[in-house]
Amino acid sequence: MNENLEQMARDLTGRKEKNLILFIEALKRCLKKDSFERISVGDIVEAAGKSRQTFYRCCDNKYDLVNRYLGMIILKSYRRMERGMSLKEALTLKFKIMEPEKDLFAQTFRSNDYESLHSFTHRLIYSIYLDLYKKISKKEPGKEEQILLDMHCEESIYATVKWSCREINNTPEEMADLLMEAMPAKLKKMYV
Repeated sequence: MNENLEQMARDLTGRKEKNLILFIEALKRCLKKDSFERISVGDIVEAAGKSRQTFYRCCDNKYDLVNRYLGMIILKSYRRMERGMSLKEALTLKFKIMEPEKDLFAQTFRSNDYESLHSFTHRLIYSIYLDLYKKISKKEPGKEEQILLDMHCEESIYATVKWSCREINNTPEEMADLLMEAMPAKLKKMYV
């Protein structure tokens, strides 16, 4: 696993993970009363019953909180591939873990600062696929493979946003099938 993914995995374990979950639960309670844009770090901290200092040890702001939480979900599912899970199974697991969180992700993806979550997710998924490519092929991807990989990551995020916002009403298994189907043939032979 590359350095960025390793660092993120280390950041999302132990106390930081527990606090992350605590603050996400507080954010979800706040979202029942107000929109994501209107919720402040102070609101989240108050709902969690923790200090601002604890919040800022966990994340930089409310956008980073959601980014880290989604990152934790994505990393948990893709890391299973290191233990023999297929890409399709990892994608299915990701959607299953995200399913109860659809409202949270729908609101944050719809946020005016949507680009923050979108960009973070793109970088993370691209890093994971790149890492897998290197492990499987034992070499760096060529320019064409990098472009195809970048495009597939963008398609994957597009579908995840649509699914989170309930514009696509497929099951986690069906979403994994669709993403596998959308993968360019040149990449599919590498990852399947």
